[in-house]
Formats: sequence, structure tokens, C-alpha cells
Amino acid sequence: MAGLNFMLLQVSAVIGRLFWGAVADRLIQANFLLVFIGFLTAVCCVFAGCFTADWPIIGIVIVSLLLGLTSSGWNGIFFSELVKYAPKHRTGDVAGEMQSANLAGVSCLPPLFGIVISLSDGFLTAFVFTAILVSLGAGGFACSLKS
Repeated sequence: MAGLNFMLLQVSAVIGRLFWGAVADRLIQANFLLVFIGFLTAVCCVFAGCFTADWPIIGIVIVSLLLGLTSSGWNGIFFSELVKYAPKHRTGDVAGEMQSANLAGVSCLPPLFGIVISLSDGFLTAFVFTAILVSLGAGGFACSLKS
């Protein structure tokens, strides 16, 4: 069941890229949408940290789908915004730098997550820690936006 759930999370990430792109094209300005996605990711992280054996499987599936949709589905609109605001003739440089920063997070967060689990009572603290980091990023980005 865990493997199936993880697969659903990954599939929803692919769907998220298409979904968020359509939303950014038609409904909400992309930079504000990125902030919303960040905060929704944080909420989903907290819910994921609350999973227990008593949770109904449909609840776990819904949270996992939303977590994939948000935590891995934001990249497309992020890079479209990057291209829009990158200095002229530096788009490749900026994209590479941002991808390096992104992958640094992908490399550092799992060991930090494991350390928090080891030092605490379990997964809830680690997921809340992750939610705080994501919220700080979304909040920092929100503060930099102009209406």
C-alpha cells in the first residue's frame, strides 16, 4: 500500500505541472500561485505527519495526491517565471543556478528529515519541520512580490 501511495504521489506531481500551468495561464498570476502552492505544501506536510494506522486509506491517498500536486508540481510555473524575469541573455545561467539551489535542497532535506526523526518522537516533528521550512520560503517569496 505504501508503494502504491508513493506512486500516486509521483503521478500527481506530473498532473500538478499541467494543472498549475493551466491555472497560472487562466486564473491566478503565477508568482502569487507559487506562494499559494508553497503554503498548501506546508499544510499537506503537517497532515502527512499525522498519518497513523488508524487513518482511513482514502484520507492518506488524498493527502498524498495533494502533496505530490503541490510539492513536486510547482516546477513548471516556477521556471516560466524565471524565464520571464531573468536578465537578458542570462536565462540559461539563472536557470542553472536555480536548479543547483533546488537540487541542493533535494540533497540536504532527506538527511535533515532523518536527523529530526532520530532526535524526536517520530515523523510528525520532521514533517512539521519541513512545513516550517516551506512556509518560510513561501513567506519570503510573498514578501518580495509586488501587486
